[in-house]
This record gives sequence, C-alpha cells and structure tokens, in this order.
Amino acid sequence: MASFGSLKSAIFDREEKKQQYQANIRGLNAFDRHKKFLNDYVGFYGKEKSTDVKLPVKTDHDTLREGYRYAFVVCIRGLARLYVTL
Repeated sequence: MASFGSLKSAIFDREEKKQQYQANIRGLNAFDRHKKFLNDYVGFYGKEKSTDVKLPVKTDHDTLREGYRYAFVVCIRGLARLYVTL
C-alpha cells in the first residue's frame, strides 16, 4: 500500500501538470490552439488508415439470389409474374 506522502506527491504533481497545460492553452490564440488540437488528434488517432481495402458490395441481385435462390421476373403482355425456384 502506498504511503500518504507518495499519494500526496502524486496528486500535487498531477495538478501541477494540469495547471501548466491549461496555462499553455490559454496563452495561445485561436488559430494556434486549433493547430495544436489537430496535431494532437492526428498524433493520437494516427495519420492515415489504409483505404486500399475494398469491402464487398452486396447488390439487390445478390440478396435475392441468397434469399430465394433464383427469382425470375417474366413480363408477358404487360403482366409481371414472379417465378421462384427453390
């Protein structure tokens, strides 16, 4: 178990770092703050993800083929009929 002195020191160190960070942010103008936050964001989340990965696109035809095996719409003299073969 940590001693009271080490806990107290850790708390004061953390508060001091917090105050220094806030003082640094307050000293910047809006544009510099914006640049700093964007650079922090990019540094934390990464610069770029690979966009080469192509996800398969599922079309309506694919959905019908999976759900009904084969669905054929035949138009005869203006009437549409749906034939489903399982």
